[in-house]
Amino acid sequence: MAQHFQENRSEKTMAEKHDLAYTTASGNDYAAHEQTYEGFIKLVKYGSAAVIAIVALMAIFLT
Repeated sequence: MAQHFQENRSEKTMAEKHDLAYTTASGNDYAAHEQTYEGFIKLVKYGSAAVIAIVALMAIFLT
């Protein structure tokens, strides 16, 4: 097993095989990325507020 590992070490890893340039790759849509991120932040913000409200209401009405 160790010998097999040593033989494959000379091969390039997956990350070394390709030079990726994300800023010049085709299909990048930064506006869509920002819109998705803003939607995620809103979801977290309002979701957290909803959970806090539910817990507060449970504390009031279930005690």
